[in-house]
Amino acid sequence: PYPSLLDPNKLKDINEELNYHSIDANLAWELNLPLPDNYEFVWFFNHGSGACALMHFLFLLGNFNTIDYFCGGEGNIRYIKFYNRLLELRGQRNIITINDIAPDWYGGKEKRDKLFFSFIKITPVLFQIRDPMELIKHAYGRKWGSDLAKTREFDLSYNFEDVVKDIQKYSYNLPDTLDGQKSQNFFWRTLKDCFFRFKDYTYLDVSQIKGERTIQTLKNLAQEFKFKEPNKEQEIYLTREMFGGNLYFLLPLTLYANKEDLYKKRKNEILNKSSQSIVIHIQALNHNTDFIDLYQILDIPVTKNLIGIYIHKDDYRKLQNDNEFFKRLSKYLKEFISKLHARIEIEDDLMLKTTDVLEHLRANKKARLSAKSILDEELTYIKQQRPDIVASWKYYQEFEKMCEELDGGS
Repeated sequence: PYPSLLDPNKLKDINEELNYHSIDANLAWELNLPLPDNYEFVWFFNHGSGACALMHFLFLLGNFNTIDYFCGGEGNIRYIKFYNRLLELRGQRNIITINDIAPDWYGGKEKRDKLFFSFIKITPVLFQIRDPMELIKHAYGRKWGSDLAKTREFDLSYNFEDVVKDIQKYSYNLPDTLDGQKSQNFFWRTLKDCFFRFKDYTYLDVSQIKGERTIQTLKNLAQEFKFKEPNKEQEIYLTREMFGGNLYFLLPLTLYANKEDLYKKRKNEILNKSSQSIVIHIQALNHNTDFIDLYQILDIPVTKNLIGIYIHKDDYRKLQNDNEFFKRLSKYLKEFISKLHARIEIEDDLMLKTTDVLEHLRANKKARLSAKSILDEELTYIKQQRPDIVASWKYYQEFEKMCEELDGGS
């Protein structure tokens, strides 16, 4: 329905007068040009299905560029982003992601469908999925748009309480209809229908990239998508969580460490970002090989949550030459991370639980019937192709039993 007005094969030839590099992305959209074909596969995911973690894993093991994680804008705007990024990353390993489907978000169905048809290279599809009840919990059970940090930058005069906000109770507003989830979560059938030309699907449930199961899953994916299997050193990063206790809304943090701040009774009125500062980044992962993770060096207990303490190699050498400062800084960091882990546990306890979602659906018939209708339609293909995954969804199976008991399966 959207035939290219130029020969796609000639577009790849830089010796041609008109080629991808000589044609502006805006004009390429008007000419219905297919996207440059230097992407290895397409990646679909629901919001809350573990995509953030997998994106880091794929970069760590395969050096894949993700184009673009949570890409927004109308269809033509997304096309321009994809087009320019693919040209910019020519010769590298690339993945294109799609994680929403609502026509309004693309400026209308026409723009959405035109964008999807611009994927002329038919590749395998990695489709990341999760128990629908857990997706509802993820959508309504987190402090979206919030920031748990009082400040993202601090120095050694700061206490933990000067950096992290006080604990606040959560407020949940579960809806009377699940129609709002069709755009970003309950779209399995709709999205696959939009990409009907793509036939080779690998479904990945979030449970397969949690804890120790992650390692075998990545070994399997490595064979399918041609990247390195994880080594022993990487396993400690690959088996931990990035979202626990709303950790995602707290990190990254940056500490500017200076000796003189260790002995102060009060927080500095002005952050001490001296040029002599030892700069330390507290974050989930840092792929820059010029940085060292102090977490294990400081012998801090490992938990299920992925937290790294990154320092540039040059700063680390400075610390090694000042044993007393290193000792005191280590004590500060250990105490800070210990309090951080404790706070994550508290946030976990406060968050909405999947059982709360089921209780809501049991009590609210309108919401229950809405969820049942949408899921019966959207799960059609997954039930056909991966009934084992659907059978493993504990909370969805409980929901199905509930509907049978209360509504006769209607």
